[in-house]
Order: sequence, then structure tokens, then C-alpha cells
Amino acid sequence: MGVKLVYIMAHSHTRSFVQWLRSLDSSALSALLSARPDALAPPPPGITSLAERLLLPASLRRAVLRTHAFDIALLHVAASQGAEFSPIVAPDLVQSLLPILQREDPSISKNTTEALVEQSQAHLAELGLCMNVDEGMMIPRGVMSALPPGLEPAIAFEPLELQEQLENLDQKQRAIIDTLNHGGGTGTTRDAAIDADPQRPIPKLIAQGLLLRINEHTVRLPAMVRAALRGLVPAPPTLLPPKNWPPRYPEGLQPDDAATGAGLEVVRLMRALIEHLGDHPGVLVKSGALAQRTTQQLCAALDIEPEVLAQLLSVGVAARLIARGEPNPLPASDTGGDYLAPSTDADAWMLDPMAKQWAHLLTAWWMHANWAFWLIGTPDAKGQARKIFSAETIQRDVPQRRQALLESATANGGTKAQIERALAFAHPILALNISTEEIDAQLRNAMWIGALGPNLEPTAQLVALIQQEPVLPVCSAATPDPVEYFIPQGDMTILVPGPLTPKIESELKLLADVESSGLASVYRLSDASIRRALDAGRTAAEIKDFFHQHTLGELPQAVGFLVDDASRKHGSIRGGAALSYIRSEDEALLQEAIRADSTHRLGLRRIAPTVAIAQVPLFQVIEQLRQAGLMPVAEDEQGVALDLRPAPSRIAIGPAPQTSKTQPSIEAALKAIQAGDAANLAAEQAATTTPSSAKETLGLLRAAVRANQQVMLGFVDNTGRVQRTLVTPVDVSAGKLSAVEAATDEVQHYPLHRITEVGQLEG
Repeated sequence: MGVKLVYIMAHSHTRSFVQWLRSLDSSALSALLSARPDALAPPPPGITSLAERLLLPASLRRAVLRTHAFDIALLHVAASQGAEFSPIVAPDLVQSLLPILQREDPSISKNTTEALVEQSQAHLAELGLCMNVDEGMMIPRGVMSALPPGLEPAIAFEPLELQEQLENLDQKQRAIIDTLNHGGGTGTTRDAAIDADPQRPIPKLIAQGLLLRINEHTVRLPAMVRAALRGLVPAPPTLLPPKNWPPRYPEGLQPDDAATGAGLEVVRLMRALIEHLGDHPGVLVKSGALAQRTTQQLCAALDIEPEVLAQLLSVGVAARLIARGEPNPLPASDTGGDYLAPSTDADAWMLDPMAKQWAHLLTAWWMHANWAFWLIGTPDAKGQARKIFSAETIQRDVPQRRQALLESATANGGTKAQIERALAFAHPILALNISTEEIDAQLRNAMWIGALGPNLEPTAQLVALIQQEPVLPVCSAATPDPVEYFIPQGDMTILVPGPLTPKIESELKLLADVESSGLASVYRLSDASIRRALDAGRTAAEIKDFFHQHTLGELPQAVGFLVDDASRKHGSIRGGAALSYIRSEDEALLQEAIRADSTHRLGLRRIAPTVAIAQVPLFQVIEQLRQAGLMPVAEDEQGVALDLRPAPSRIAIGPAPQTSKTQPSIEAALKAIQAGDAANLAAEQAATTTPSSAKETLGLLRAAVRANQQVMLGFVDNTGRVQRTLVTPVDVSAGKLSAVEAATDEVQHYPLHRITEVGQLEG
């Protein structure tokens, strides 16, 4: 009998949740669906199905993460008064919460508490975590179980004060704390009663706020104490909202020059990283982590610290510009393992304007960068330093914690302490799992990519990300227009007054070496850099023409002389395929090339005064002669210079997942739910008939066609399940019914032999 009673009560409570959902108007239901999008794929066929999805434990756990500290306090107070069984009126909630709030601020009034309760009830209802009915507030079953234990209103400790309290516990008290911590946080005891001996350990711990009295038999560790036992020092939970609550984001933010400079520096580093890894793919060890030697080489090549490299790779992987796997072409010294190299998506990104590149990196960082990069270099369980790509440094919920932290920074930022307190109120569950090291690192990370200014002030880019608006327009407004000119100097330096277009920057990097990078940069010309361009197939005339086209003012004569001097002997030796050949109008120079093959690895043999043939492919001949100090140029069968530089390595990746195509719109889901619910209600109220013959079915359906009348249709689907739907018949012929389905407003076809019932709607 007891089991039956519990079943009836649970069923009744679920039914009341369905009835509450059904009572919501379209606006309120749409807001709930927006707050709980996980319940929409695929769109539920009615309110009952929606209720079942909203009450799933996994869905509830995601929903409670969006509650703030006062929401959680209200839920606990309401649950303690029986809100899971019957409605609790607001005055009773206010009476219980007022003394708790006055512990934080003695000046809090009853009117303020009433306003906070009303706001919190509306927020919880929007999340589907409470039912506000005429009789009061009720809590759906499962909500309280989804909350982590220990979040009941408790004494708020400052972090250092809490650590001191724990260190000063005597042996018995510490044993109790540790036992509870390892046992899930909750325990039963006879010392939890209010009239228990105050000198015993458990009453002492309750008095100090290190234990919560749940009832006279049960105690629980506060969540903040459990966090402190894990080595975390979260800001004390506060039930009172910060000044800027609900968040009001600044409007009309002007571009922050320092943040823009930081973000565009990340773009420059990403370009340099892609170019370097394309020529020198990084080596991964067997565990999948980046080899230490590769880490050192990348830091040296980009002139950055390991933490910056970790942040750069985290964003690069999130943006699908960097990948792990087998590159094409493989490195010459391939050992058969996986490598780190640019993806096939990197080439298109490299051609984008700088503002678009920055916007792409910002969006990927905000949504997908999931590295706990601050852990890199710290010892793991075996005492070994964690490397880049170590499994422990990749954590799925890093983006969620970053978003919560930075939303708090924009809502009530200014100092780290203010951000931490805003986080403790706005995201109390997440705040208990974010270490001080992570907060510091995440704030540095946001300043590094240009989402926060140097004084932790929010940027327009960050506000756009938080509000889920396109970030490209604000990046374009902040980014200086690209330039197509530069200023060569007589000392062989080239001054670039702003960011170059990708095409011109690529050509200039071929002709000169970067000496100083940034929004404004400095390059240096040298004999070696000009020869590099000549080796790539550029002619002296083409190089000088490029300089003349893009030089602001006059091109210094010294630059022209440098190009002429470097090109004078360059290409005097020409090579082609025989297997291969070399030729030169200078017979003495050709003889010097033959002598350079002292080990006879090339098999060079003169067949004419100005021509010699080789027994190896052309690229090997060109490479060895260049190592010998000569300057040969490869040519094709028409004598046109060839660029023999190897193609950069790339790793093929599949298309990015398209979440937007699988996630239905709120409007479409709302329409499907309401139409399905209408069909279900119609089925309950309809005067249904089970066709006794095909003739009877046809007669009823044809009458509905003539009257343009909706009917409730029962039919067997392709899986053999009986379905019900609300339709308007439009035609009955060829053994099938054609009807407009109310849920989708589309014409569907139903074989007559699969129809099980037809219901005529009353009224």
C-alpha cells in the first residue's frame, strides 16, 4: 500500500508540472524553451513529453548551473517548508530568508527581501525549476537532487579565515570533517539535535559554521568547506546581488587600443605559427603530448614563453587552424608517429583580412578553447611535468567556466576581488570549482586575446560574445585599415606603418626578415633575404618593380644596388631534368660546380662546354650546389625559373559540425509543442470511433474534407507504433489520406489501412 501511495503522489506531482507548463502563455513558454534548449532536439510532440525532458536529471543539472546564489537559497528554504509537496506562499519564504540576508547586511529590509523573492521566483520559473501557481511556489521533483550537496545557506567565510579555522581544528574535529568529506559530505549522528551537548565535536563544528544541521539526525559539510579541503579558496558565497544586477552591459564602447593591439598580436603570432608548422611539423610523443624539444623550438622561433605557446595552440586547435595527425607531405625524417601541423582550413584563414582573422579566433576561443593551460608544467600524479596536449590539461568545461567568469567581469568588474564576488553570486556552483590559479590565468588569457583591457575593463568584442551577437563588426571597427605601402631606408630597414594586406605581407616576408613585429613593424633587407626570393623564382626586375609599386616616396638607391648585386651571379648556373642537368654560359663556373660534387653523389658529368648531366633528381642537385656556396636556379623545359621550395605540410580535417542545422528554432519548437498538445487534448476530448469498415472510415474522412474540419487521427507508423495527430483532411483517394498536419502545417499522406481511429472534435 505504501509503494502504491508513493507512486500516486509522484504521478500526481508530474501531472501538476504538466498542468503548470500548459498554463503558461506563449511568451513565458518561449522564454523557458530558450533557457532550456537541450529539451528541443528533436522538438517534443507535446507538453507531456516536454515535461518529461525538463525533469531528466542531466537536463536539471545543466539548468541549476544557471541559478544564482539567492535562487539556490530560495529553493532550499522552500524545500524545507515542503514546496515539493504543496505550494508555499511568499510571506513564509520572506520570513525565513530575511534573517539570513541580515547576517550579510543588517540594513536589509523586508520590502527588499520581498522584491528579491519575487525576482528569484520569476527566474526559477523561466528555468523550469519552480512552479509559480496561484496558491504559491512549488518545486518540481528532481530539482533539489540536481543541486550539489552543501549549498544550503551557511556562514560566509573569507577564504583565509576558513583555512585558518580548518588548521585550528583538534584531532577529533578534523577526523569528522575528513570522514564526511570522503563519504560524500553528508552523515547521520545523534549529536545534530539542537539540545545536544555543546561541548561535543559535532555541535562545536555546527556552531563554527563548518557543519550544517539538516535535521536533528543529519549534518552536511558546506560546499565552501569541501572546496577548501580540495585546496581551492573561492570567494565567500553572497546571497545579495552585486550593484550591477541584472547585468547591464555598457553601450557604445569605444575600441580599446591596448586590447586591439593585444588581439592583433595574437593574429600575427597565429600566422607565424602556421607558417612555421607548415615547414616544420611538430613532433608528438606516444601519449599525444607535444614533445619538449618541439615546444622549445616553437618558443624560440616565435620568441614567446611556453604559456603563450600553450594559449596560442589552444586557440589554434579550437579555431580548426591547427590539427594533430598525419600531415601531407610528411617530414623528411618521418618516424611514423602523429604530428602537429596546420589544417587544410588554415590556408583560407591566412587570406582573410586581419579583422576577420581576429573575429574568428575570438569566437573559437570563447566557445571551444578547452585547455587548462595553467596546468602545463605542473606535476601530475606521477610527479612528471604536464606537457602541452597532456590529457589532464584538456577539460570539457573550461569554456563554461571562462564564460561565467568573464560575464561576471563585464557585469561587475574592475578588480579581481569584485569579479570573484560577482562570480560567487551569479554562478555559485561553478565558482566552487574554479581555483585562484585558474581565475588569474583566465583573466590573463582574456587580456592576451583582446577580450579584456589591461585594467580588466570589458571590450566591445567581449560584450558581443556574451550577448551572442556577431563579433566581426566590432573587430572591424577596432582594427586599423590595412596598408599597402612601406618605407624602405638607406640602412636596409623597411618601416611598415600599419598592418599589411596578407598578399603584400607574404611577399615582403620573402624579400626581407622581420626585425620588429606589431601593428607597425620593421623588416631588414640583406643579401641572404634577396637570394631567398631569387631562389623562389623571383627575378631582379620583379623584385624592384614590387618595391617601386609599394614604396612610400623614393626607393633608396642602396636597395636597388643590393638587389642587382645579389642577382648578378644568381642563376648563372641553370638546372633541368635529365634525370637532371645543369648549364652555365660561364664554363669556369660550371667546372666549379662539378668540383663541388667531390663525393660524386650527384654523378655530374660534362657533356658540352656549358652543360653537365647528373644522375639524381634536380632538387638534390640544386640543394647540394647551394650548400657549396653556389647560386643555381631550377628551370623547366622552356627555361622558366622554378620554385623548388617544398609545399607546406597540412593535415586534412573534416567539415565543422553544423549545430545550427540540428537545433530547431524556438518558434518552430513552440509551434510543434502547442500543436502536439492540442492533438493530445483533442484525443482526450474527441468523440472517437474505431472504424468497423473501410467504408465507414472513408465516409467520415470525406465529410471532414468537405467541411474543412480538423480531426484527431490515430495511425500505425513505420515502426509499428500507434501515433495520434491533429490533421485537416484535404483528399481521400488511391487508398490514402492526404491531410495537413497541425504540428508542421505540411501535407502528409496516411495509408487508409494503417488508420486505427478518427476523432471528431467537440464544439
